[in-house]
Amino acid sequence: ISGFEVRYWLSTAPGKQLGYQVYNNTQFSADVVHEGGGLYSGRFVHAGTLAPGAKTEWGDGLEFFFYHSDWSAWNKESDFSNTGLGADFSEAHYIAVFDSNGNLIWGTVPILISNLPFSSNQLFSKLRN
Repeated sequence: ISGFEVRYWLSTAPGKQLGYQVYNNTQFSADVVHEGGGLYSGRFVHAGTLAPGAKTEWGDGLEFFFYHSDWSAWNKESDFSNTGLGADFSEAHYIAVFDSNGNLIWGTVPILISNLPFSSNQLFSKLRN
């Protein structure tokens, strides 16, 4: 694959500033996009080419984390992309991968609906159940 983007969707507490860090990987550029309401996405873009079966320069993936700028506790349970993830390695169905043309090639993306009578966190809870 030549050029792809990985997106992790998350929610942050009202009034909190969002920060992020990517470790040990120079092949990805990263930023955070405000998608609307309390929903954000961490975007990780790989501009190079990755052959079938090949790995990134650090092997088993991309290590990153999000935090509040005041270092207060983060509730990852409200993150859309955390759905189904635990302490063990598993397929991450709610982390999406797009090709360089923007086509979804893996994962599930959140449904972005405005003017709902409940928050995005409540929407994610409703979608999970």
